[in-house]
Amino acid sequence: MHPKTEPRLPKSRRFPRFPAPVFVAVIAPSLSELPITPEDICANGLQLIVPKEPVPDQDVECSIRIPDGEFKGVSATPVWIRTNESNPPTWALGLRFELPEEEREQLEKSLKKNLRKTLR
Repeated sequence: MHPKTEPRLPKSRRFPRFPAPVFVAVIAPSLSELPITPEDICANGLQLIVPKEPVPDQDVECSIRIPDGEFKGVSATPVWIRTNESNPPTWALGLRFELPEEEREQLEKSLKKNLRKTLR
C-alpha cells in the first residue's frame, strides 16, 4: 500500500479514518443547501463543517457520493458539535453512520479503492 493511503488508526478507533479529498460529497439538506466535502471520513462516520446549525440529538439523513457509487438515505447521529468563530457562523460536527455491517464494509472498500485512485 502506498504510504499516503495508510489511514490514521488510533487504538481507540475501530475503522480507519481517511482524509477526504474531493472524491467524496455529502448531501445533507438539513445541514447545507449544497453538497459538502467532509474534513475526513471513515466507514463509521465523518467530520463536516456546515453553514446551518445542527440540532443536538437529532439524526441527519444524508447521501454519500463516491465516484463508484452513492450511499443514499444514510442516517447519521451527531456525536459532537462545535461552533466556529467565523462570520457568518459555521459549525463543525462529527456524525456516526447508522449502517448495517454489510453496507459499512462496502463503504470502507469504496473509500479505500477511491483514495488509491486519487493518490496515483
